[in-house]
Amino acid sequence: MKNQQENAYAHDVLELYLPENDDTFEEMCTMYYPKVYRFVLSFLKSEELSKDVVSGIYLEIRERSKDISPDIFDTVIIEVSVKHTYGALRTLVCGDTPCDSPYIP
Repeated sequence: MKNQQENAYAHDVLELYLPENDDTFEEMCTMYYPKVYRFVLSFLKSEELSKDVVSGIYLEIRERSKDISPDIFDTVIIEVSVKHTYGALRTLVCGDTPCDSPYIP
């Protein structure tokens, strides 16, 4: 039941979303933060690094906010989260050298 209420609330906020409205943008980020943070933490296993990566995710989302419509916000936040998380993993595994591992995109 709680999940349905959260989804309905998220849908309402997304419908109100206007890229130039900082309040709705902040509210959307607050809504998605726990899920994004858990996703990143599940891969990186470091709270500090995960917080840094999530900050980078939200900076990119903020920069792209004018191009993001409410109906694709979920997709964009997933795409950006995966990109930043894999980038952090690549840095952890390979450091500053180019990574030729077929297992890390």
